[in-house]
Amino acid sequence: MDIHQLLDLLDKKSLTPEENKRFQELLSGNPELKYVAGIYSKVKTVATEGSHLDSQILGEYVLYKNNRSEKTETLEFLVPKIEKHLHECERCKNNFATFMEEFASVDNFLEHRINSSGKSGKHTPILIKLKQNKVIQKTTYSIAALILLYFSVYSVINLVTPSYKKDFIVFNDTQKFTSRGRITTEFQKGIAEIDNNNYDEAIKSLKKDIKDHPDDKTIFYTYFILGKTYLEASKKNILGIYNDYDAEKISAAIEAFKKSIEKNTGPDFQHLNLDSYYYIARGLLLLNKKDEAKKYLETVISQKGSFKQKAEELLKVLEN
Repeated sequence: MDIHQLLDLLDKKSLTPEENKRFQELLSGNPELKYVAGIYSKVKTVATEGSHLDSQILGEYVLYKNNRSEKTETLEFLVPKIEKHLHECERCKNNFATFMEEFASVDNFLEHRINSSGKSGKHTPILIKLKQNKVIQKTTYSIAALILLYFSVYSVINLVTPSYKKDFIVFNDTQKFTSRGRITTEFQKGIAEIDNNNYDEAIKSLKKDIKDHPDDKTIFYTYFILGKTYLEASKKNILGIYNDYDAEKISAAIEAFKKSIEKNTGPDFQHLNLDSYYYIARGLLLLNKKDEAKKYLETVISQKGSFKQKAEELLKVLEN
């Protein structure tokens, strides 16, 4: 089941004719992918900025707050997101208050009737079901259940995603840049944009530096920083719970690193070439080109680059 391709297409605002054709091919004759696509689309609609919590979600949350939910362990994962929205949305906050009042009313009524009949109390399954029917109302599908299943799907995906595709750090929080002789306005602007996490803008400035100064002796360093920026910009976050990478930007990063190596022919900064080999390997791994990546990692190790230890760790993972 090619779920990664499906998610990549679902995350786009619009599809080209070629992408739409690929999307239909993925869903054709594959009920599992159709089901996942349906779940994702509904959840994405609920999660859209400016939308409101569905009554089903509020109903489940009311049961959770009153210790009556049968989905407590799973629902706990959603609670922070629900509470954040309630804090920010007056309409949903009022709806929640109404639901809580309705629950308390039904709870008191049923508690009195059950206790007066001499039968066991409020934690019985029949009472929970009655409350659910009153508070949540009857529907064929629960949006809350869809969201919970959605999170479960992505939890599984995260479990099976290789470690080298997770938490790939390109720029550290304490990242310090040296100029390597690059003092052009475009280069300095690119660095400033990186510091502000504006990677797309940084790419534009760095590419302009390359275009305006193609023959500069230190232009290799602009290519090097451009490669790292493309890698960082390739990261995609889907609804805050799943990390993916843009293959086009990864390929652009690899080409930038190769250009950096090609341009860096002097003796003073050869260590940067070994760093480029390491980042090329990381990019190739994100593209699932393991055999090709191994060759670059082996070069980093044999020539004792600054990423020698990390390269050794990656090779061990790939060989297991």
